[in-house]
Amino acid sequence: MLWLGLRDGGRVAVDVSAQLIMRPDGSIDRVVLVMRDLTEQLAAERRRDEMVTSLSHEFRTPLSSILGYLDLALEDDQIADGTRERIEVARRNSERLQALVGDLLVTRAGDARAAAMQREQVDLAAIAREAARALEPVAADRGVRLVLSVPASALVEGDSFRLRQVLDNLVSNAIKYNRPDGLVEMAIERDLDPLTGPVGDLVVLERQV
Repeated sequence: MLWLGLRDGGRVAVDVSAQLIMRPDGSIDRVVLVMRDLTEQLAAERRRDEMVTSLSHEFRTPLSSILGYLDLALEDDQIADGTRERIEVARRNSERLQALVGDLLVTRAGDARAAAMQREQVDLAAIAREAARALEPVAADRGVRLVLSVPASALVEGDSFRLRQVLDNLVSNAIKYNRPDGLVEMAIERDLDPLTGPVGDLVVLERQV
């Protein structure tokens, strides 16, 4: 990409590519130069980045306040166990939203290494249970029954944050596009290999419509 100066003092960004046109005898006949104006595209990308940055910072302040009040509520030893569990779900999801906001800033900055997946051993069953607890109120509000069929533990290699993102999106859509009194089932099936034994775990989402 090149920036070219204009007579009026302005500048334009151009993408330049060149192609040699050869004669039959192998000598150069001519050079074709193609220039594409990228000025508007870059301006649009800059406006998008500025908007993402502004929204991210606007989200962070109220999220920090929400997390602070949730922490204060959890310090109360007299709250009922059921209420404590709901507050803990709200806190975990607030932390996830805070991480998503940070992810937006990383993506905007173009830091591929920071945005890369973090591979580690994670418990897929625990992630599924957390997703189910978070989405139970949504399912109940739409009259959809959410059924969880997972083992006590299901260890896999992956990025727990990304896995939770994918699982939330899948289950949310299954609930959203279901019918009243429908069923969404979350299950984990072990994929068996006759030579090596268990080789992985598969999350299965079944939707009845």
